[in-house]
Amino acid sequence: MKKKRRLFDELMEGIDALQQQREGKIILRSHEVENLPPLEVDAEIIRDTRAHASFQSRVCAPPACINADTGELGARPGSTQCPGGRIDLDGKKIS
Repeated sequence: MKKKRRLFDELMEGIDALQQQREGKIILRSHEVENLPPLEVDAEIIRDTRAHASFQSRVCAPPACINADTGELGARPGSTQCPGGRIDLDGKKIS
């Protein structure tokens, strides 16, 4: 039987290593990660993806901040959960 991991101890070990690196006592391995621009997603991409994968609108709606009943972007009228206003599935901005 596997020994149970002590995640808090592992986390604290990492924090201690970061502190030692800041003090110049050790050198940690690191690498640079390229920052990619945000993806451009519009209503057509969402519709095509949903149709291709045979998803129902209720499956795709919550992660994309789309109201599954109306197809509008924005969880509900006046919602602050999905900033940037509401947009229907045809890409038209709704006030």
